Amino acid sequence: MSEPLSFEPFLQRHFVMALATSDGEQSSSTPLYYLYLEDHKWLVFTSDPSTLHMRLLRIHPEVSGCVFTETMEVEQIQGIQFRGTLVPAQDEALQDRLKSDYLQRFPMAKTVFETRPSPLWAIQLDWVKWSDNSQGFGYKEIWSR
Repeated sequence: MSEPLSFEPFLQRHFVMALATSDGEQSSSTPLYYLYLEDHKWLVFTSDPSTLHMRLLRIHPEVSGCVFTETMEVEQIQGIQFRGTLVPAQDEALQDRLKSDYLQRFPMAKTVFETRPSPLWAIQLDWVKWSDNSQGFGYKEIWSR
């Protein structure tokens, strides 16, 4: 197994992303719980298909977003900005794995899955800018597929 990318431990520690979607006419930004799958470079989340951000994603599957720390201390600022693409996770075995991993991370989501169909979606990371001021003010790394 290869060494994790420098931003991956950060993504494993955190669990809320801001996801921005648009179809060129409408846009939406929403906070979502996510599970990071290092082997695929995916951010996995659940969301009702009828929400505006999911309707926009099905029209235009390219997205952007961010995950960051909240701090007033400049030297503690860390976070990623990303661009990615909604990828189909239709394979039943993959959906089972995603659901199992997601529920392990977010056990409170079990009631959501029990009460209504809530598919899991995945954003494949295509580009990431990692900012980490603990490495020095303005420290950045860029990763892309």
